[in-house]
Amino acid sequence: MKTAHSNDWLRTCLRVFGLCLLGACIYWPAVHAGFIWDDDTFLTLNPLIKAGDGLQRFWFTTKAADYWPMTSSSLWLEWRLWEMNPLGYHTTNIILHISEALLLWRLLVRLNIPGAFIAALLFLVHPLNAESVAWITQRKNLMAMLFFLITCLSFNNYEENKSAHKNHPFKNIWYYFSLIGFICALLSKGSVVLLPLVLLGIIVCKRRIETNDIVNLSPFFIIAVFFAGLNVWFQNHGTHEVIRNASVLERLLGAGIVPWFYLWKIIAPLNLSFIYPEWSITTSDPIYWIGISLTFAVSVICLFHLKSKFKSLALGWLYFCFMLLPVMGLADIYFMKYSLVADHYAHLAILGIIIPAAIYLERFRNSRLSLKAVYTGLIFGIILCLGRLTYTECFKYKNLETLYTKTLHSNPKAWFAETNLVIVLCDAGRIEDAIVHGRNAVALKPSQPETHYNLGCALSKATRFQEAIIQYNQALTLRSEYRDALFNLGNALRALGKIKQAIEAYNHAILLNPSSPQAYNNLGASLADEGRYIEASDAFLHVLALGPSAVEPMINYGNALAEAGKLNEALKQFKKTIDLFPRSSEAHNNYGMALSDADQSTAAIAEFKEAIRLNPSFLFAHSNLAKVLKEAGDIAGSLDEEAIAHGLKTP
Repeated sequence: MKTAHSNDWLRTCLRVFGLCLLGACIYWPAVHAGFIWDDDTFLTLNPLIKAGDGLQRFWFTTKAADYWPMTSSSLWLEWRLWEMNPLGYHTTNIILHISEALLLWRLLVRLNIPGAFIAALLFLVHPLNAESVAWITQRKNLMAMLFFLITCLSFNNYEENKSAHKNHPFKNIWYYFSLIGFICALLSKGSVVLLPLVLLGIIVCKRRIETNDIVNLSPFFIIAVFFAGLNVWFQNHGTHEVIRNASVLERLLGAGIVPWFYLWKIIAPLNLSFIYPEWSITTSDPIYWIGISLTFAVSVICLFHLKSKFKSLALGWLYFCFMLLPVMGLADIYFMKYSLVADHYAHLAILGIIIPAAIYLERFRNSRLSLKAVYTGLIFGIILCLGRLTYTECFKYKNLETLYTKTLHSNPKAWFAETNLVIVLCDAGRIEDAIVHGRNAVALKPSQPETHYNLGCALSKATRFQEAIIQYNQALTLRSEYRDALFNLGNALRALGKIKQAIEAYNHAILLNPSSPQAYNNLGASLADEGRYIEASDAFLHVLALGPSAVEPMINYGNALAEAGKLNEALKQFKKTIDLFPRSSEAHNNYGMALSDADQSTAAIAEFKEAIRLNPSFLFAHSNLAKVLKEAGDIAGSLDEEAIAHGLKTP
């Protein structure tokens, strides 16, 4: 005979399985998604991720862009498993999100909050979370939420076991688990800094706040203040770029309307966008004054209803607003350069709306007016609609072109998507399409140097160098220390034969970035074009000093030494190059030329033959061999090589 306990256990297992299966099905398209914007700097091109000592540098240096070493460490470990295969990272993100839903369910059950399973379901399937799950870079969001929930669960256990340690509350191990969980959450992403206020909310759910509660929570507040300062420092160190030009009043007015934007997106998650339209916040616009007034008024009303029958709504609203505080625009976050709001900003705050909604759905089920079939149909319909929207939303993250194209579909004025499409289309060889999007980006945001720079790159790819130079110069007018624009300006000038101007651009780029081997390499090539071979050799020497050995700069250095009349040094350089790159036909050919100039014809012939063996269609090696054979008196051999060279030259 089955007992009630065994039935409960079976029901729990089925619900766990159902949550996991539902999460896997809804986010299945994300499994096949690729790397998108910011995944390169955060993961695929991040030197700390690839470095063997990356873990140490994430934890104990300021080399990372942000101090979130828990998140970075997870990616560092996964890089050893998946490397450039996005499947593994996306799978991990989905597992983390499902785990969040399970932990949320467990927490709400322990807090005796009705509708716990419905809240977990709503959180799992809500489309506003799709960006956090399907975008690898938002691993930080998922890990922060995971430790956030672990902290809340541990603190609740501490509260429930408090009586056993009444005289020694700090002997309760759950207290330390919650403290460690909070630190781990902060080390995943700084947006959980207001978690101590949530812990106060947990106490409010159970009883009145006492003086000892503030004492017990003081370590949490101290840690929160420390990490808040640390995150602000990391956001601002090493960069002088202005993210937003907004006064204090404009920031307050914008912050006042932010909760209403997210509330609407939670209630009606339609027309979600990777980049939302920019807000033009002005003190003369009444909508912002109405927004901040309503936010303040509703928050005050909620404070006075913490003990009323509307307690769940009051706590939910206050939690919602508090968790949005770090992303309201009061302080700058880099993403706010493009949009003040973003779906992933609401990942923590969404619980403040979902949990009260689940509570009232549960009350509807228990009301006399409710019919079980109506309730079941309502829940099924909500989950089905939200799940379908989330499933569709995941396709947006298939690749960069899809992401930017869909962003422009929902927000045609998204200059960021237009200008980034230029890069994507150039890489795909669709240069004319790239130029069209580049011109659109410039029209939308002429004050942004990146739009001019990216259009210049597309024009350069189309060999329209004169037009490209105009765009590079415009980018430099807007940002005088734009290193990439200076470098590419030099390339365009050199392509047009304006060598002296190109040299000037490269020198300026090197002043801004003395560790750029590409700038030194192109400077050396331009100096060689001018016949300034000694200066060119110095530039190529800098290239070799800055990076790992590479065949092209080593050959260039040898050529410059030979042209400068330093033949013995050139021979040594070519010999060193061949020792490192024995299969480089160009290195053997150039070594042969230097040997020929040094009247070592036998050795030169051997090098030319080796170059031809490695690359039988190497025209210059055949021509050079023909010349040396003729000088050595081997007329027949010379004629044979000349015939081969002529055949290679003539299609």
